[in-house]
Amino acid sequence: MSISIKSVNSKTFDLNLRIPFQFREKENDIRKLLQKHLVRGKIDFNILLESGPNQAAHKINKAVFTEYLQQLKDVTDELDVTDDAMMSTISRLPNILSQEKEEFDHSVWKDCLLGIEGAIDELVNFRNIEGAALKLDLESRIDIIFKLLDQIASLEGERMELVQSRLKKQLEESVQNENINNERFEQELIYYLEKLDITEEQVRLKSHGNLFIETLNNESQQGRKLGFISQEIGREINTIGSKANHAGIQKLVVGMKDELEKIKEQLFNIL
Repeated sequence: MSISIKSVNSKTFDLNLRIPFQFREKENDIRKLLQKHLVRGKIDFNILLESGPNQAAHKINKAVFTEYLQQLKDVTDELDVTDDAMMSTISRLPNILSQEKEEFDHSVWKDCLLGIEGAIDELVNFRNIEGAALKLDLESRIDIIFKLLDQIASLEGERMELVQSRLKKQLEESVQNENINNERFEQELIYYLEKLDITEEQVRLKSHGNLFIETLNNESQQGRKLGFISQEIGREINTIGSKANHAGIQKLVVGMKDELEKIKEQLFNIL
């Protein structure tokens, strides 16, 4: 008996099951057992059961053979056809060989079930080893996003000064200095700077990143939840980028987006 399981990435549980005919009544039990332990993935499951040396896989269907023989004799009575030629012809006709239906053997099934459970344990153990490495990779990428976020915070004062000076210069170029209402200008400047402020986005991005790490350390199945959190991280990064108006910050935003895309690709490997 040979039992094999292969699993690759999938958002759902997609099982391709190949089992011997005598185990067909246990197909539903096998499906439930695999889904319980493997949860998600495109699963290829195969049981190969080889017959013993004394077990014939096919038998001659005597009734069909006799019927063919009688019909051929009726046709060949007047022809010079040897018995060997007739036998050779009959052996190639349809339904001469019939496959014996093997009965369900509870002792064989008991051994098979132990084999299935062992194969599942090996696959789950391999997943755990792969998952530990994947966890370290995801944590390192969130850490990189945090470091880039700290660099953005260090550039915030410079960014606001540049925005302020740029607005004032544009105003001076379009309006004569004596016509500028400085008080009104200050009010409009404060309003505009508030619209460009990215403090809230930075706080939320840090919070989402911490939640991602916290969820990652949870032993229960959190793959989908991590996917939702990564979407929220992406929204905050995009908003920071759209408000930045600063080449240095835009460059850091691109770096965060790159790390986030790598995180999203890896999330398909998490249950």
